[in-house]
Amino acid sequence: FCHTSAYPKPVDVNLHKTLPDFITQRNGVSLRPGDGIIHSWLNRMLVPDTVGTGADSHTTMI
Repeated sequence: FCHTSAYPKPVDVNLHKTLPDFITQRNGVSLRPGDGIIHSWLNRMLVPDTVGTGADSHTTMI
């Protein structure tokens, strides 16, 4: 995550490790390191308008 990557606390490390499985268990799609990021201008071209994407301060609802 952008805001915690420089100096992660133990709770951040655990969150980064467990969050992808938490999301996928709920039928969500989780990006992992190396997958890249779909930024908001690409969302409009790639993601149907009934789908929202979200993450901390980079949340986009289309």
